[in-house]
Amino acid sequence: MTRRFDAVVVGAGPAGAVAAMVLAAAGRSVALLDRERLPRYKACGGGVVEIAQAALPCRRPAASDLPLIPVRRLIVSAPGRPAIQVDRPAPVICMVMRADFDRYLAERAAEAGARLLEGTAVLDIEGGSGRLTLRTTAGPFGATAIVGADGAESRVARCLPGAAGRGAPLLGVALEGELGARPGTAWHGDRQDGAGAARFDLGAVDGGYGWVFPKAAGISAGVFTRHRICPGLRAAYRSYLERTSLGAGGAREERLTGHRIPVAPRPVRAAGGVLLAGDAAGLADPLTGEGISYAIRSGRLAAEAILAAAEDPPSAARRYEAALGAVVLPEIRAASRLAAILDAAPRLSYRCLERRGWIAEAMVDVFLGRRTYGALLAQALRRPWRLLNRSAARTPS
Repeated sequence: MTRRFDAVVVGAGPAGAVAAMVLAAAGRSVALLDRERLPRYKACGGGVVEIAQAALPCRRPAASDLPLIPVRRLIVSAPGRPAIQVDRPAPVICMVMRADFDRYLAERAAEAGARLLEGTAVLDIEGGSGRLTLRTTAGPFGATAIVGADGAESRVARCLPGAAGRGAPLLGVALEGELGARPGTAWHGDRQDGAGAARFDLGAVDGGYGWVFPKAAGISAGVFTRHRICPGLRAAYRSYLERTSLGAGGAREERLTGHRIPVAPRPVRAAGGVLLAGDAAGLADPLTGEGISYAIRSGRLAAEAILAAAEDPPSAARRYEAALGAVVLPEIRAASRLAAILDAAPRLSYRCLERRGWIAEAMVDVFLGRRTYGALLAQALRRPWRLLNRSAARTPS
């Protein structure tokens, strides 16, 4: 027997939980499916930037809801250059284990009225706009709209009506270790107020960076590259741990996982009543690999498009693509150009980083939602020329 809902959301991560939350709060009948049972481990740095928290349609998580480490200090370094330290009075990022964060959001979606169905995997999608049938391991579900929020290797994307959405997004690679560390060590909570420091080391791997993030029970450390294939990534990860003193007895590795991160969107994010959100749509920051903020924003936009198309269901895909084009895609394009500049001219970029620390400060403003990547790109395109002109002026003819 087919169970019918106004909408079915596949994937109970940030994108899916937020989409289900918005739809249920508006009075729609919603099923939120996940192929695993919550909480489940999710490989992720776990940095929830301020702009992501501001976009949540529910109350912000507090320390009483889940283990959080507020980060007010960012340390950014580049090969051969001194580290830049940026301190802000309020948290820039909150670090959390994704299993805890996803569970929190899924619970908020259930409170709003969504029906959470765990251990339910997608098999196929049949039909078109207004009359869709989702075949799953728990039987068929009927819906007017489907939101696919099931990650970078999205099964829903492969089932999109026609061939429009089957073009895979460009994917980078991250290798991440969850490390046990003694509380009070430099990377667990190095400030008296209990806040931690997050470290980004540019150039730790070709086309990317290394990171060390504080977590409630230890630290997360890893390397991320924008390249689809990166031979020697495991060796680069081990070398990075040694350089940061994490591999010399200062931490105990409890889990090491690799995962794909989108560095460019899918060519098509919606078709035939099926809307893709978050990593499933290829929406992540190509410069940093951060995806939670794009997941939350795209989940909201997908739900709002479905609500706005109540009288005309086929228009949901068009409304969603238009919203992404106005709000999300320009930022991803600007970040992609910044990443291309960094990869093409790393030494010049590192000099810009060191000069008054303006890049690190600007990136913090992006995380806080006070500056856009578009504005940062315009500034970045101006400053290298200033540096080049000064260097040319010092060169004898």
